[in-house]
Amino acid sequence: MKISVIGLGALTAVHAQPSAGPSALAWDYSDTGVGAWAVGTCASSVANQSPIDIVSTTATLGSALVPPEVLGFDAQGLPDSAVTAAIQSGLEVNEHTWEVAWDQGHNATDAYGVVIGDRLYRLAQYHYHSPSEHTVDGNHYDMEAHHVHYCHGASCETPDIDDDEILVVAVFLSVGAENSYLASFWTQFVAGAEPEISNLANPYTAFMPADKSYYQYLGSTTTPPCATNVQWILMEHSVLMGADQLIAYHNSVNTLPQPALPATVPLGVTTPGWNAAWKTNNRPAQILSGIVKKYVQPAPLPEPEDPLHPSTLAGFPWLPVIVALAALALLVAGICFFLNQPKAAPTKRAVKPKPKPPAPVEETVPLMTAPQLLAPQLFQPMPQPYTTMARPAYGYPQGQMVLQP
Repeated sequence: MKISVIGLGALTAVHAQPSAGPSALAWDYSDTGVGAWAVGTCASSVANQSPIDIVSTTATLGSALVPPEVLGFDAQGLPDSAVTAAIQSGLEVNEHTWEVAWDQGHNATDAYGVVIGDRLYRLAQYHYHSPSEHTVDGNHYDMEAHHVHYCHGASCETPDIDDDEILVVAVFLSVGAENSYLASFWTQFVAGAEPEISNLANPYTAFMPADKSYYQYLGSTTTPPCATNVQWILMEHSVLMGADQLIAYHNSVNTLPQPALPATVPLGVTTPGWNAAWKTNNRPAQILSGIVKKYVQPAPLPEPEDPLHPSTLAGFPWLPVIVALAALALLVAGICFFLNQPKAAPTKRAVKPKPKPPAPVEETVPLMTAPQLLAPQLFQPMPQPYTTMARPAYGYPQGQMVLQP
């Protein structure tokens, strides 16, 4: 995919310096002040050397010079390498690092790269340094990836030279979760061989951090012959890589001739985790000659309103407004309901209730024995003779008086 970086259009032309001389000298990272590091454009007297230390508080915001532009990924750089077997990349283990030669057959019909003004900077290769070569406020990252581009097309100042007018997009890496993009090819590097792989996704969409804010300055390449006038884009935000991925890289780097063992553990790397026996392949920070600009990714613009399904009413989002009004109405109704409730009677002292009398027991009347009726007597007995005693007279003997019927 092409990346439009309009904000860099005001920069001067970029040229790679001739590589004759210093590049032919043997060099390694054990002493960067002698040999190839001390002559030609690598000499300390040459301005605009890389890498540098980025002082985040003094970086000049690009908006003060050129309107900041986000790294815009458009739909160019086709066909997609992730699904096109014809776009093949080579994996190389050179004398100091691992390198991916991107689309080495130039089979993409629309070259992947970065557009600055009317120039396309085609992606050529990307490689890795550990710890990071650039530092931020004096601190390293665990690794730094360099995506190297060359100006491509008739609009370049040297259109007849393929490896000229260099642009490098650098990405910092910190130890954390495994990096899925690196995992797609990380285990296929073989020392002494250059295997070709296909269906490798392009790093612009599969590897770059989500936030495309970046630092920019004019420097050089970081290995002899230290070609100058190189445009550097340093992504501000890092991406993650797994600890096992960093270990695998260092296990290979330790066997290469140019990396060297540092005197101390680099400042800022992940500890514990960094092995003091690991060789490193980073050039020390150089003196900054120019200025560092910082470009901040602008906030995304809102999507245009769909006239058939509007989400706003007179410029205001209608759904949140309706929800807010409904919530307010419910709150007001609840307050009114509470205020209109009758006041409860004052609470009186509780009195122990008297026990209720037991329910009356229903009286039962005993049944009386039925009277016995006597049979009538048909024959009456004859009455006895009625007798009485005559009252005797005083002085007379008492006698019995018999009355005759």
